[in-house]
Amino acid sequence: MPDCPSCKAPLAGDERFCLQCGTRLVPEPEPEQSWTVPAAIVVVIALVAVGAVVFALDRVESDAEREATEPAVVFQQPTPATTTEEPTAVAEWPAGTSAHTVVLAETSDETTARARATAAVANGVPAGVLDAAAYPTLEPGVWVLFAGRYETRAEAAEQAARYAAAGFPDAEAAFVSDRAGD
Repeated sequence: MPDCPSCKAPLAGDERFCLQCGTRLVPEPEPEQSWTVPAAIVVVIALVAVGAVVFALDRVESDAEREATEPAVVFQQPTPATTTEEPTAVAEWPAGTSAHTVVLAETSDETTARARATAAVANGVPAGVLDAAAYPTLEPGVWVLFAGRYETRAEAAEQAARYAAAGFPDAEAAFVSDRAGD
């Protein structure tokens, strides 16, 4: 019959601990290690990281693509074709004059039209205001913010494109005449 290695008490042979001193007689079993949970955590973290990178690259590509397809907004001072001097006052349409012009904007009241024309003049645009009701070639019931007088519609359309790029998106060529037959 064997004895306890610590206290030398006799043992029955199948004890796991000494009944006298409590010493462990059989080796402690090795804990079972499972790599399943840590491996799953690593895989999930890797998938989240890859997903984040793919999402970020898609956003960057989408932003670059959107910027590439959007027209560039160019803010430049349009050069008036009819004058070389800076405007200093809101222009008036000369009585009896028939010509093409650029309609920068239309508004329903004179006060707003004059305020916008004053702001345009302050920014170097030779703007003027006219009451469309006095000109049969224009749509009645609005006040027109105009810029310049041109001999041809093509010249007015060219200037309208410049004004549209310079902050007047509704700029368009129009013919102004106080005579109904024109």
